Amino acid sequence: MVTSGTVSVTFTYKGQSYTRTKSVTVNRRNWHTNPPTADEVPNGTFFLLPVPPQPTGGDSGLGQFEERTEDPGGWSSTAINAGPNQGFLYYATALNVSPLSFRYEINPDLENSASTFSQKQCANYNATTNPNGFISWTNLRDQTCRHEFNSLTQSHYAFYKNALKSGANNPGDYFESRVGIPGTSTSSFDSASRADLNTRYSQIRTQSLVEPFPVNSSETNVFLGNINYAPYANCP
Repeated sequence: MVTSGTVSVTFTYKGQSYTRTKSVTVNRRNWHTNPPTADEVPNGTFFLLPVPPQPTGGDSGLGQFEERTEDPGGWSSTAINAGPNQGFLYYATALNVSPLSFRYEINPDLENSASTFSQKQCANYNATTNPNGFISWTNLRDQTCRHEFNSLTQSHYAFYKNALKSGANNPGDYFESRVGIPGTSTSSFDSASRADLNTRYSQIRTQSLVEPFPVNSSETNVFLGNINYAPYANCP
């Protein structure tokens, strides 16, 4: 059986007809797609960040992420050929979500405390006395990491995980729950599954691309100073 319901049996005993019924609950299989770990890769692996950094892109030229959530296809539904759910379609094997990855790059100049770029982050910002001042290198490095992956609430990775884990988007949960009513062709059922999975992958991508708070702000969106890009302003 692939769907919950009531099973009825009618039988005759000593010339008298009887009907007995029983409620049956079909438990879901654990096919949930869990998020991968966030892995740092060298600059240029999937995107070339400018060195020295330039004020380009949503991540200020200091970081970049890439998520991959898809499946290779090749699967096909199975029809039940007997029993109370005869004719229903379902998937007998869990969805192989592959590749499944979240990778990020941090600008090499930002990771190197001795780089000219890092040295020029003067740490002289003050909201009252020096609003044109610059963020510290430590804050900029930490908040760039926060922005890409190191936050449960304000990072691309957090947005990715939340999108993937949601009941509306999770490809494994969706695939496990698919049941086709009798009379549905295997090809049309599988085509609908393919389209729905692609929609979920697209939604995960879209939600991952939402920009967290900027790299020169804190996790609670407190501004921490301007970024000193080349040609560099002199530090006091």
